[in-house]
Amino acid sequence: MFVTIFDQAYADWGSMLLSSLMRFHPGDTVVVLGIDLSAETECAIARMHEIVAVRRLTLDEVGSGRAAKVANSRPLWLRDPKNEFSPDWMFLLDADLLFRRPVNDLIAASENHDVVLAMGEGVYRGKTYRKLRVASGFVLFRRSGYGLIDSWCDMLRMVLGADVPAGRHREDRI
Repeated sequence: MFVTIFDQAYADWGSMLLSSLMRFHPGDTVVVLGIDLSAETECAIARMHEIVAVRRLTLDEVGSGRAAKVANSRPLWLRDPKNEFSPDWMFLLDADLLFRRPVNDLIAASENHDVVLAMGEGVYRGKTYRKLRVASGFVLFRRSGYGLIDSWCDMLRMVLGADVPAGRHREDRI
């Protein structure tokens, strides 16, 4: 199962991600955790992939702290699709990623790992370039690694003193 989180500002990027997933993974479930998306965007997203579930989230934070709050809320928001779908594996994808081929080889190659993290470190031909460093990436969780999500949530509760996600789920679903 693939999971992505984005807001209205990233809706175009999220749409491109969904198009690439549809091309290479048409039969896999995709969960979009959409933060403050317009109704039109939610409907368009729901039509983009054969098996897509849009979950609506709201986030009160505005301004420069919004991106940090979204990043810090990821484990809290991942619990629901993990528990609802209980898939064998779950990819958390940044909305600006594109697929150029299926990821089945990556899933198979990582079968001995509970969790795999990849992000843009800016390394090209053995040298690190600052301009190539990006905060974009993915996390692959296998069922055996789902405890990390719960531990991550517990740590956030302890550090931030919060017992609820930073955003709120709206009850209606597409």
